[in-house]
Amino acid sequence: MLVYGLRNTVPKTADELDCPPHVKRFLENALKDGFPHLLLYGPPGTGKTTFASILKPTLELNASDDRGIDIIRNKIKKVANTVAPQVILLDECENLTKDSQTCLRRILEDFPNTRFIFCTNYYSRIIDPLKSRLLKIKFTLKESRALERIGKSEGMDHDPSFYKDLFRKCNGDLRKCLNILQGIKPLATFDIEDLIGRAKDEVVDGFMKITDKNYEAFIDSFIFEGYSALQLIHQLNERIFEIKENDKQRCEFVKILAECESKCLIGCSEDVVLNFLCLNYILIN
Repeated sequence: MLVYGLRNTVPKTADELDCPPHVKRFLENALKDGFPHLLLYGPPGTGKTTFASILKPTLELNASDDRGIDIIRNKIKKVANTVAPQVILLDECENLTKDSQTCLRRILEDFPNTRFIFCTNYYSRIIDPLKSRLLKIKFTLKESRALERIGKSEGMDHDPSFYKDLFRKCNGDLRKCLNILQGIKPLATFDIEDLIGRAKDEVVDGFMKITDKNYEAFIDSFIFEGYSALQLIHQLNERIFEIKENDKQRCEFVKILAECESKCLIGCSEDVVLNFLCLNYILIN
């Protein structure tokens, strides 16, 4: 990943990769002695695709674009059916249809000279018969040291607490963190909340004080300021123990948050979701 305004920070070798020691040892051995079919899974921006690229795939496909059975039969099978060893990378493979995943299960068995690397953010969306044929490696970034190291290499004079806070607010997504660093590099002053797209604390506090008399004004102000309903849902979930002291009420509100998140992800109107969220919060309260 080349970030405009920052030097190319993508690792090119196993030594440069910021990952747990056992993952780095596996990569070093894989480069020397080969490797089985792999399933790399974990949250976005944790290094899955970077890890796979170091293994030098001969074919790279993004399943967000190429997800149907025809791609599997006409493109992947054609590359796999060669004498020379091949490495095929399927990124965002959770987007593959069930038929495509079933077809790939057979291809894994029929072409022993080809190695497949599957990358996914959503482990549960991969069918079990396919997962059982893959070596699974979990990717996480639990610390902000890599981000701090990149910032210092770019001459950015921020306290370690800044990188830690940025890392936490981006939910450990290093790719998103780097995009934020790109944005703030030329700026003398900036508001990190605005760059990340998070609602300000006073907005979340305002939600927690809504009543049946003022919730419409809250929604109008929220939409006018350009905030995201999905982001508000995530921030409310972070503060769930502040919202309710009663366990039963807290459980009910978590269910409402989950339902609202689902509605956002399937494309429901944000205005409708916000009304649903506010009214249910008032009822529970």
